[in-house]
Amino acid sequence: MRKKTVWLVLSFLLVASLAMAAEKPQYGGTLTVLHRFVSAADPASADVADGFWTSTIWLGTIADRPFLGDFEKYGPRGTDEYKFECLAYLPEQFIRGNLIEKWEVNSDHIIWHIRQGVMFTGNKNIGMKPREYTAEDCAFSLNYYLNSPPGKLARGYIADVKVVDKYTVKMTFDHYDLTWLFYLGYEDRAAHIARETYEADASKWENQASTGAWMIDEYVSGSHMSYVKNPNWWDTTTIDGVAYDDVPFIDRMVWPIIPDVTTQIAALRTGKVDYFWNPNSPYWKDLDKSAPKLLSHKFVGAYSYGIQLRVDEPPFDKKEVRHAMAMATDGQAFAAMQDVGKLPKYFYPIWLGHPKTLRHTWDELPEATQQLYEYHPDKAKEMLSKAGYPDGFKVDVYSTTAADDVDRASLLKDMWAKVGVNVNIIAKDPVTLDGFIRSRPIKFHGALVRAADHGNPAEVLLKAETTHHWNVNAYSNPWWDEQMAELKKTVDIPQRHAMIKKLSLFLADEMLDIKTDPRMGAVYWWPWLKNYYGEFAVADNDFQPLLSKAWLDKNLKKEMGY
Repeated sequence: MRKKTVWLVLSFLLVASLAMAAEKPQYGGTLTVLHRFVSAADPASADVADGFWTSTIWLGTIADRPFLGDFEKYGPRGTDEYKFECLAYLPEQFIRGNLIEKWEVNSDHIIWHIRQGVMFTGNKNIGMKPREYTAEDCAFSLNYYLNSPPGKLARGYIADVKVVDKYTVKMTFDHYDLTWLFYLGYEDRAAHIARETYEADASKWENQASTGAWMIDEYVSGSHMSYVKNPNWWDTTTIDGVAYDDVPFIDRMVWPIIPDVTTQIAALRTGKVDYFWNPNSPYWKDLDKSAPKLLSHKFVGAYSYGIQLRVDEPPFDKKEVRHAMAMATDGQAFAAMQDVGKLPKYFYPIWLGHPKTLRHTWDELPEATQQLYEYHPDKAKEMLSKAGYPDGFKVDVYSTTAADDVDRASLLKDMWAKVGVNVNIIAKDPVTLDGFIRSRPIKFHGALVRAADHGNPAEVLLKAETTHHWNVNAYSNPWWDEQMAELKKTVDIPQRHAMIKKLSLFLADEMLDIKTDPRMGAVYWWPWLKNYYGEFAVADNDFQPLLSKAWLDKNLKKEMGY
């Protein structure tokens, strides 16, 4: 009897597991999506030359990029080697060709082999019929971007772009620069749009045509942007060993425009929204409690809060002072402001989620470096005295007028007062403060409370170059500039990663930025959204390719009462 019972149990488990594995994707349905940074307001100009990064998120739904993170092979649904939680960087080993089927690169040039059979959707509003995407289109998009204001970062090292044949493009370097893959391959403005769109007026959303999984259905100002499935999209997906070439599975996608954040959260909680990309962390506890069936993935993001120091003038021109103030800063006190529990103290310069080929673990750090990430106010006072500031000093600390930024500046003021440093808070509106940061020479003195992305490890290092456009620290070190020049021209990827890892230790010791706490990221979705595994981004500001492989379980949604 006992043996029979065991066999019955095993048979039941086997049938159940087979049923789960055999769950076939359903076609159809409407997916409603909210995005933390764009859902509160109407999109600006759709023309990439106008430089609105928020517009590129709306565009990312209809447009393909040359490269993409290979989330199906290496992500949670594949080998799980990489979580795809970083917003603006993809380690080279986890990238696949997208519009580009294969490529070759050396110190002289890049050759892209275009994926054959990719079709533009066409657009009746501009009299465009569907047609094939070719090397001519690729070259047009590259040249348009390179000659636009946002393209200035890559324009300096790409000498020319030429069409070799119908499916081959060659880019010649003026000088090799490692950032080509990001800026030309998967940066948010690297999306390729049909030249007919630009001829008609690329700033208008109704004129858009591209090659992506979706097409714009309608844009209603103050209400929503909706997209419909591209029936001729080129990509495929495999689920449980079965290949599907008719994707997306979902027929329609709606992005509501909801200015009020609490209304956004309520729409998610009540099932009116199926997927919410990165809602604000103060709402997580309430969502988890009030809608316990919601699924979520939370993680330490590649974006962090901190204090940026101007280091070309006293008091922060002395590294000893920068070290002292790092140890006078209690990162966990700042982390408590996010109300998400204890956060890691060591997460910068290289983001924790990157492979170990790029970063050091905590245990690998020298003890002196570890202390810079810990709170040691007594040591800080002692170091200040040795650096010539036995009575501390007065310093201006800038922040935006946003309540959270002012609160962080106030916390810093109280914290630094314990080591004799008198902080004078100067709050400016975001536009004015951004102007202070972007101007050359920079217009702020002392320090700046600011959140910034640190996902791209090469860019984190490069921004300390003397002439770099994001060198807000006014840092200048000839030796470092030489190292960055060498890094930028290093073609070999393992060698480049080793350089980044080694140089990150030097940058940590320089302590140009005192990082306080990483900003947590999250994605929320309802269980009826299937074949989605919580990935955050598979290109710069781009998560939409993930949804092109997802499907809606309409029966489950009905069973759950929605």
